[in-house]
Amino acid sequence: MSTYSHTFIFIVFNLLSNLFRNGGAASMQISNILSNMENRWFVGREKELNAIAEVSITDPSWRLLHLYGPTGIGKTTLLKRFQTIQSDSTIIFLSGLEGYDTKEKFLADLFEEVQKLKPDAAINFSLNEQYLANNLNELAKEAEKIVLLLDSFELWSPIHKWFREKWIPLLSIQIRIVTSSMFQLPADWFRTPGWFGLIQTIEIGSFKKQTVQQYLDLRGIHDNDSRYYIEYYSKGVPLALRIICDIVELNGGTFKEENEDFRHFLYSLSQQLLSASNEIVHHQEILTTASLFWWFDYDLLNSVCGESITTSQFHQFCQLPYIELSENDCWRINDAIRQWLNTDLSVRNPEKYEFLLKKATLALTKKLETMPAERKLPYVLNTLHVNQNGYIKRFGFGASNRQFTPCPINESEIPILMDMFRNFVVSLKPFLPDKWHQDQYFHEVWTSAPDSFIGFRFEERLVGFLTFVPLNKDTRKMFLKNPVYREYMEKSKHQEKEYLIWVISSDPQYDPDVTAFILRYIFSNLAEDTLINVVSPFPDLSNIFKSLGFKTIDWYQKKYTNETPMTFLQLDLRNRDLSMAITQSLKAPKQIQINGIIEMTALLKKFFVTFHKSESEKIIQAVFSSFPYLTNETDSGGFRKYLIKVIERMDQGSEEEQLYATIIKLAYIKKTANHELIADRLNLSLSTYYRYLKRSIEKVAYLLLENQHD
Repeated sequence: MSTYSHTFIFIVFNLLSNLFRNGGAASMQISNILSNMENRWFVGREKELNAIAEVSITDPSWRLLHLYGPTGIGKTTLLKRFQTIQSDSTIIFLSGLEGYDTKEKFLADLFEEVQKLKPDAAINFSLNEQYLANNLNELAKEAEKIVLLLDSFELWSPIHKWFREKWIPLLSIQIRIVTSSMFQLPADWFRTPGWFGLIQTIEIGSFKKQTVQQYLDLRGIHDNDSRYYIEYYSKGVPLALRIICDIVELNGGTFKEENEDFRHFLYSLSQQLLSASNEIVHHQEILTTASLFWWFDYDLLNSVCGESITTSQFHQFCQLPYIELSENDCWRINDAIRQWLNTDLSVRNPEKYEFLLKKATLALTKKLETMPAERKLPYVLNTLHVNQNGYIKRFGFGASNRQFTPCPINESEIPILMDMFRNFVVSLKPFLPDKWHQDQYFHEVWTSAPDSFIGFRFEERLVGFLTFVPLNKDTRKMFLKNPVYREYMEKSKHQEKEYLIWVISSDPQYDPDVTAFILRYIFSNLAEDTLINVVSPFPDLSNIFKSLGFKTIDWYQKKYTNETPMTFLQLDLRNRDLSMAITQSLKAPKQIQINGIIEMTALLKKFFVTFHKSESEKIIQAVFSSFPYLTNETDSGGFRKYLIKVIERMDQGSEEEQLYATIIKLAYIKKTANHELIADRLNLSLSTYYRYLKRSIEKVAYLLLENQHD
């Protein structure tokens, strides 16, 4: 039996237990249980529910209301919720899941529902559309209104013309119609004479952050890391949110990224998306390829697909419901769909994934070589997206349809910024408790450099801000009083065009979208011809800046709460553009690989296997023979301690690097168990564990060789 079956039975058992305790089992039917399950965790959608009620019940004028959105977005649940809360109204719901290829099938199903409301309708009934319309009109007159909720409307396309031109005109205006579909209504609905102004459409989007948090509260999931990952992977899509929460519930309330159930979920979801319609099936290979890019155009997609896409095919592809306009007026796959397809491909077929990544990187690099400087940034960011994973891709490339507008900050708004900073930034690790209180300097810095504060609004609401402070003689004196920056101000000299990214903060309801937008805004609008400094206590955020070409200032020594080391990073763009810095940072690993990463990995694998045995000494000698530069760091006698320090450095890095460090320590250094037991302890499948084991040794080799190129 599948995990999802177990989850369903578990929930039904709890519901039945509650019913028996409340003495309600005698009159309870299975349909009541299913209805309770549908409504148990319903959150949000107040705006949509009000719109349906207005069009179908309260508004005296007649309009057809059409809801549309991708698979799993909650259209069916929304219609059923409306039916539940409007229990005093006469509502007929047709699921339409099997589709209607003839009007007779539709009329037969509709008649079954009419018969429940008007049993005597069966006397003269013979699938006559006029007769059924008359019965519906009589019912509507008695009930004042009847609402027809018609789901999966895209599957009714064979009868759309008849439905629009023959059936609907037979109905009274007291019969209101609400349809839902994956797609917007076809154009012929809007072109048909007489229908102008009679159709209202609502796009059903993903849950906002606040609604997701409300749902997680209802599900009893309080672990902060789990809540973050659930929100990230679900992207606020209700179906994905529910299934991931089911998996987390079975794992004791914590999210485990390598859990087999979660991987199966990604695969199942991807297959559902790729087979959702004939149009998508026809383009599924292109859709998978396009998921590699943050944005794409015809040239990029065609180069990766082997010049096999015609302009006509590309135009058809861009009409799919998952495709939207990007910020640079090109195209991109919806953020959630892109993440699911991308992650599934990397897990299910890593060889194909790596092959396509190389082709995508090559296509972007060729574009960068010929692109004018003023047009390079979108290609630079796209190259970063293709070549990054984990936190950098999650946080740096959040994308949504929200439009954020930069704006100046007035002095009267400083208290709002202080609250935003305290409520969001200081609640994150390692800021709890916050011993530095950067908000105490807001007024003073604004007074000295008001233009350094840049706000970001969404529909007039201030949802984030950035401080990009020029380090002139006056501001340097201010930051001398700030313990986080005092050391740098004392040891460095004033330089022309030098700036500090001091504070970035946001309203959590709009993240990661607004923070990702702020990061891109910095390099799109502020970074040109500047020397940029930033201090970060977050290893993952530091990695984002390093991927952009920032270099660490090694002499800066400062620790945050719980002894978390802070990193001072600097990027000089005064004599070069950002594409040069990023291209160099992307080329660095390739250069290291050329100079021996394969050989170092092979030697390290032998060394780790013999870590506690005498024969390891011969392997250490072989390492120093092949890589003599290591004598600058340690000698053969101190190699083990030096290697352990490198692994500890990994343990302070990103989430992925921390997992690598844990695997090496458990498998080789501590040798607490065999590989099977370690995989089980880390909740990894054995195949996934061995893949991570291989990557962990490659990462150590990379870090050892990194010093060769510093």
